[in-house]
Amino acid sequence: MPLLADLLDSLVQRPWTLTRTLRNGGPQSPPSGWCSGIATFSLLRESSQKMNKISGGETRIREVLYHEKGEFEMRTGPVDGSHIMKAPFEKKYIWRLEEEDARNSDKGEEKLSIHFVKPAGSSSSSGGSESGSEKGKAVSPCEEIDYLFHELSFQQASQSLPEAKDSARILRANGDHLCVQDDYQSEYTFKVDNAEDSGLEVRSWEMSHTVKGPQKNQLIHTVFNRSS
Repeated sequence: MPLLADLLDSLVQRPWTLTRTLRNGGPQSPPSGWCSGIATFSLLRESSQKMNKISGGETRIREVLYHEKGEFEMRTGPVDGSHIMKAPFEKKYIWRLEEEDARNSDKGEEKLSIHFVKPAGSSSSSGGSESGSEKGKAVSPCEEIDYLFHELSFQQASQSLPEAKDSARILRANGDHLCVQDDYQSEYTFKVDNAEDSGLEVRSWEMSHTVKGPQKNQLIHTVFNRSS
């Protein structure tokens, strides 16, 4: 089974606890905010389309809804912690996996990209796409891609993964995004094991966004662990 398909399959299997730190002014700055919550991946839809006549074959497309929610805390008063603002947060993205003959040919390619979700009320009908379900829970097919956040570039996507010190394997990826004048440089790190019956199994993973612009200098770092 292809590497990125294994990775996405493992992420869908369970909820993930998230812990996020937001730092304004650079990585050495004191934390300016904290988040804690739960993130889930749920299959939205699957489809396939014919490739060009020269290459032949099919491209299999899978769209998975990433959904996070929890509580955000920000210090607004003295450093003694007497003034802490708390507020709920919620965010959704669509992770899109494209497999070009990946399950039928050694020459198949995989592409994994992350997209913003259309605002509520602006989505059109699913156009006949089949909605998915995860562990018996139906997922609404109304969630649709709005525009691209970034495509993930995996450092070891087609090679043997480097060994980590504790025998887990590490898979790294990066992506970039320009929002008007704000530049987002993103890094993803997945700690995985080889599962006997299902390829890769994700132990934990991390996501970091470095944001720089005329009015921004921010580091957003999130750690995801298996939810008990």
